[in-house]
Amino acid sequence: MGLTANEAALSSHIVLERMDEWPQVLEKAREILEKKYGISHITLQPEPVEEMKKRFMCIGE
Repeated sequence: MGLTANEAALSSHIVLERMDEWPQVLEKAREILEKKYGISHITLQPEPVEEMKKRFMCIGE
């Protein structure tokens, strides 16, 4: 099944302090995005906060 002109898609990174929480965060994020915003084609990637702090000095300051 492919996307049509009337469907929204989202691809994003989510920064997490605890990677073990990813399954619950993913489930809740998908639920919110589908129910509240009507986005059903969702690709989310977890990123550890410590790695993001190294890359982007402004996070967590």
